[in-house]
Amino acid sequence: MIVNSLVYFLAVITRGDESVVLPVTESALCLYLCGGSWFSKPRDYFFYGILIMMDRQDILEGLFLLPTRKFEDARGYFMETYSMSALRDHIGERIFVQDNLSCSRKGVFRGMHAQLAPYAQSKLVRVLHGAIVDYVLDVDPESATFGRWNSFELDADGATALFIPAGYAHGFVALEDDTLLSYKVDMPYHPESEVCYHYSTSGIGADAERRLSGSVQLIISEKDKEGIRLNTDNQ
Repeated sequence: MIVNSLVYFLAVITRGDESVVLPVTESALCLYLCGGSWFSKPRDYFFYGILIMMDRQDILEGLFLLPTRKFEDARGYFMETYSMSALRDHIGERIFVQDNLSCSRKGVFRGMHAQLAPYAQSKLVRVLHGAIVDYVLDVDPESATFGRWNSFELDADGATALFIPAGYAHGFVALEDDTLLSYKVDMPYHPESEVCYHYSTSGIGADAERRLSGSVQLIISEKDKEGIRLNTDNQ
């Protein structure tokens, strides 16, 4: 286990075919209920859990992990990848206006990207094939968590999506070849508002290198190598 890491528990309350996700901060409180019923309504609700390793003790505000139930049989599987009603209580009546898809070799690092207001983007991120470590960085100098970040290991088998509110920088490193990352955004791409923060900020790049097995090196675009270097020494 790495220094300053905490294991948090993601609880999903299911009733019939419905799933409701808890925010990461509240999910941590449900660890002891793993596999048990919610006794206030016996046989109605059951907890299913996913262990998430957080790389910082401070959980960034507004992040949500969204597990997806897979219905599997001899033919394959079916799952609902997006439901506005399941998200409404957490993010409001948000309208996603664009879907993006990237394909990356093992070792590719994309980030840390954001768009400035009024074109700042919220994202709903999901891995369709392969696996990633996803990074979310607070780049607001006025924020109490400025310079801090969380990371999430996401893969296609786990079928978990991550909601990232506007105002954070986002990036990821691909852990497998041909990794497909799909993400919805609630504002269109606006080149004049685009900003990139250097991948080494707050040790993110070093962590990404550590997550890669073998002798694989980070593969980074020239544009991302020129990202802004944030001064977070006093945070």
